Amino acid sequence: MSDASVEQVQQRLHELLENLDTLERQVSQLEYDSCRKETNQDVQQLLPQCKYLEEYLLQLALQVDGLQISRESAQKAFREKRQEEAKEITKLLSQRKKTNQRVQLLLKRLDTVVANLS
Repeated sequence: MSDASVEQVQQRLHELLENLDTLERQVSQLEYDSCRKETNQDVQQLLPQCKYLEEYLLQLALQVDGLQISRESAQKAFREKRQEEAKEITKLLSQRKKTNQRVQLLLKRLDTVVANLS
């Protein structure tokens, strides 16, 4: 991987994390609102929001999975004595994995909200 590629992946991952933070706040608000539902109309308003967030989270998961970075890139950089680049790639791999885990957790939380509304 070139330095430009590493920087591009870093930038894209940063953007995705910002989107994920926003989605996490929205899921938290939905969890709160679902606990306060009083009427069937409240439920009917919350369900489309859940569906929208689920679709957005799935799109975000696909974008994270689509980041072009691999362990082989880190290994190659390490073999070629480019330790700093190898460290950055390894760090990006770890961040990508953690981001995927956060997305999966939010999807589970959202499923719980939908189950409580049903």
